[in-house]
Amino acid sequence: MFSKQSKIFSDRPEINEAYKFHSSYRFYFEVDDDAVLITITIEETHDDRFMFTTSHLMHSPIQAGPYSTSRRVFPTPDEALEEALGSITSFYDSAVRAGHTPKASWFVER
Repeated sequence: MFSKQSKIFSDRPEINEAYKFHSSYRFYFEVDDDAVLITITIEETHDDRFMFTTSHLMHSPIQAGPYSTSRRVFPTPDEALEEALGSITSFYDSAVRAGHTPKASWFVER
């Protein structure tokens, strides 16, 4: 657990948050006869929760702008991974169901 190690940081008042690498996932989204490499990184927070970041945001034709969820911290790494994947695939799936042809340009790099 990371919180046991967070005592290392307690002597440094200028450090107000610390994260520990937990896992990284890479996968390819096949679109436009090409593949977009997506990376999801899971980190453990100082209070033993799990936060995700994604290499890309989704901006499909059914959205006003690229989607970035405000909830990125979860009790388990599996929940964080599931939400990270969903933050990309939910709008992708909805746009495809609405009749749009997937495009690599929907994937916006952070």
